[in-house]
Amino acid sequence: MVCLRIFVGLLVCCTALKLDAPVPKKAKIVAPNIANDHMKASKAISKYMASSKDTTEAWKDVVDSKKVAPASYPAQLTNLKESQKDTIKSIADMKKAAEKASDLAIKEQKEAEKTYKAKAKALTEGRTGADFEDEAKKLKSKMAL
Repeated sequence: MVCLRIFVGLLVCCTALKLDAPVPKKAKIVAPNIANDHMKASKAISKYMASSKDTTEAWKDVVDSKKVAPASYPAQLTNLKESQKDTIKSIADMKKAAEKASDLAIKEQKEAEKTYKAKAKALTEGRTGADFEDEAKKLKSKMAL
């Protein structure tokens, strides 16, 4: 009986906490809606890999049909030819996307190098290399007077 009362008490408390203070959503997280050249290249590579896998499967079907069902061999050759056309198209698309991504990466690298060279130059300006210990001793002697 005591266990039942404790269980019911805990249940009421937990329910009260749950119903009493729901946490409001403060931020909405969304996926990016614009793909840059790097994302496009990655997608093109994935499409090529899928297309290549389909071509491999079509080749396996050709080999199997020659042994198992010779009558379907011409149809399987046609399927292989179409699959190879799709793969060649995806290779061309991948090449274009990879070139754009490479150009963008080179541009971003040049911009980053320019930025960091400017920052490195800014670090050398000012009192870099000054003997602060000697200055502190002189200042301490002046302040002690």
